[in-house]
Amino acid sequence: MKCFIPYLPVGFSRQDRGFSALELVVVLLIISILMLVAYQKFTNLAAQNNLMAARDISANLRYGRNMAMNRESAVKIVFSVVSNQYTVYLAGTNGIYATAKDPATRSDWIVNVGMKSSEARLSTVSIGGGSANTVVFSPTNGIPYDGSGLLLTANGVITLQGGLSVTITTNTGYVSVPG
Repeated sequence: MKCFIPYLPVGFSRQDRGFSALELVVVLLIISILMLVAYQKFTNLAAQNNLMAARDISANLRYGRNMAMNRESAVKIVFSVVSNQYTVYLAGTNGIYATAKDPATRSDWIVNVGMKSSEARLSTVSIGGGSANTVVFSPTNGIPYDGSGLLLTANGVITLQGGLSVTITTNTGYVSVPG
């Protein structure tokens, strides 16, 4: 009776066919370290995307405030958490608002917050002390009002998922974002 012996390369014995427990632990440790580094890069990227979105919102609010004073027409900005966007309106000479034109594209000024990064999402909008979603900048001095035409009694706050927020200061309309 013949016994079949599988082919082994020269210099290997039957004991060299597997991996030792130490080798497996080292490989798993290396894979874990690589996954940790990749996870940190991903979470940093999401935070950077939220910061970029907050800065875009801040820049558009400032531009709208300046536009109100330069054109001597009220500017209204309406936020929608559900659709993750905001629209900028400009008051006409008759006091009726029409969608303003985006200064860069000359199309209707409707901004999708997640357009540059799908991770960026509006979480809450609180303008006028409640959960109101509209800010109006005065044409004479850029002072912010809520959607009802009342002066802001508390800072307006637009918060993105992840906790980063844009603040509109009462009495001045100054817009700030951390970082």
